[in-house]
Amino acid sequence: MAFSITILAPGKSGHLITQEVERYVRLLRPWASVEILVLKTFSSENADAAHIIAKEEKNILMHLPAGAHAVVMTEEGRLMNSRQFSLWLGNLRQQCSRLVFIIGGAHGFSGIFKKKFEAVSLSPLTFPHRLALEILAEQMYRAFTILSNHPYHK
Repeated sequence: MAFSITILAPGKSGHLITQEVERYVRLLRPWASVEILVLKTFSSENADAAHIIAKEEKNILMHLPAGAHAVVMTEEGRLMNSRQFSLWLGNLRQQCSRLVFIIGGAHGFSGIFKKKFEAVSLSPLTFPHRLALEILAEQMYRAFTILSNHPYHK
């Protein structure tokens, strides 16, 4: 069974997907197919944060692949070191064929949305979307190299 990873991230694809992200996506090919879907961000001078969050969450739900294990990336999520992340990812690869990482918009996620899915943290710090995507891509690559005893992690 092939392992497929989708990353849902808000922003503009030309700004969000850097050469480094593209490089890690290529490097991940032996272990997983990775797709990055850049979703529309919602903002308005007249809309409050709760309204924007609700619109973005609705858009995310429309793009979630059926049957996928969804993971919300949030600073309140489970914090792991690289080895723990690799074991977690390896276990998920054994349990499901499709994994989706969800990076939130500028206002984050509602509490209800975060409780609906598994929550993982890249760091207790908040990162710009572009940097969060780069860190996630690198950590996925690092995780698979750890699982494969590849020297990259050392």
